[in-house]
Formats: sequence, C-alpha cells, structure tokens
Amino acid sequence: MKVKQLLYGMMYGLLIFFTVSCSEENSENLPDNVAIYQSYLVAFSDSQPTLTYARFSPEKDVPLKEIKLTGGASIMANGKEMEYHYFDGNTIFGYSYSLSLGKDEQVSFVFQRKRQQETRMLTNYAYKEWINEIHIPSELTTIANQEVIGWKGEKIASNEELEATLDNPSHLEEYTAYYGTLNESRDGVSFKNVPKGKYMLTLKRILKLETKDNDAPAKGEIRLVFYDKKEVTVK
Repeated sequence: MKVKQLLYGMMYGLLIFFTVSCSEENSENLPDNVAIYQSYLVAFSDSQPTLTYARFSPEKDVPLKEIKLTGGASIMANGKEMEYHYFDGNTIFGYSYSLSLGKDEQVSFVFQRKRQQETRMLTNYAYKEWINEIHIPSELTTIANQEVIGWKGEKIASNEELEATLDNPSHLEEYTAYYGTLNESRDGVSFKNVPKGKYMLTLKRILKLETKDNDAPAKGEIRLVFYDKKEVTVK
C-alpha cells in the first residue's frame, strides 16, 4: 500500500521540477537516423471525459528523456493539437502532451515528423471497445478499511492492470492519495490506513498495446484505460 501526502504548493513545485529537470531535445535538432519512440495513453469513461496523453523519446522506457516537437513536427488527437506540459487535475506523470476530449469513443493520434527531407505522418488508433469496462456500483456510498469492494465489469485479466485510488481533490491545501491493493482473485480491491472522511474513489483498468504505425525501428506503445469516479465516505 502506497500513501503519499503533499501540500498543494509542493505538488505544483514537483510538477515544475519534473518539467524542467527532464532532458529535453527539440525534434528539429535530431539527426535523421534517430528514431522517435511514441508513447500514448487514452482514458475512456462513461461518466467522465476522454483524456489523451502523448510522449516522445529517443530512447524506449527512459522517463527523463523527452522530445519537444518543433520544426514542423506535431501531434494531433482527433484533429486537435495536443498541449505541451499542460497540467490540470487529471495530469498523468510521464507524458508531456495532453488533451481532454468530449465523450469520444475512438481516438486517432497523428504524429508528423520531418525525416530525410520528407514529412511523414504516422497514425495510431485507440478504441473504447478494445478495453473492458469498469464501473463503481451506484449503491456503493461508504467503504471501510480492509473491506474488499468490487465493481461492475469483468475481473482484471492477466494482461491488464488495476489502479485504485482514494483522494481528496477538494482539499488541495493538504492533498492526499491512497492506493488500493488488488485481491488474489482479481475481482476486488481494498484499502487500509485511510482516515475517516469523504474521498473521490477512482478505478482504472489498464491495457498496454503496441503502436502499429512506427518511426521505424522504434516500436512504441498505447496504454488504454477505462476509468470511473465516485465520491464515497470512509467510515
């Protein structure tokens, strides 16, 4: 069980530190023989907006090396330009571009890059139907520490991950997030050491796929997420 407690000002400072401490390189300065790895995340929901994220790197799975798209390079999600290092309440660490869509059920990422005097457009897709749904039961209003709570939807498959959190976004001066533990049968989650009070419960089902259209030989990834949120009381 991981618990992190940060003052809001410290959280903001951490975001800024994360931004400026990355090893950032402009794409227009890259030699033509350097391939760019694409990393995307799409979070679908029935009750919340569709969230999109992107990150580009000259090396795979190196978190503090990133590429800023410059010199004619760009990234679009469903025809809209994604924002570079824009932080809000939905920010997911590890990604440098983000964009909140409406209730879009499919997302097309179009990555444009100039390489060897040629402008290439790489397109990768994510569909809501590709990932199983997960819903917090409407009747769930209170939970207790170490109590296993379930959800509406399939259990977490062996190729999936679950992220469950309890946080208090309405108290930004003393923001706290508690992470839950998936049970052995992979159909429930429990929390411990959570003080009494009101929290936002978030469940995320996560599935990782490979990108199909790549800046060869760099093979990237798309993380598909289905998420749900609900206010609950810890008793």
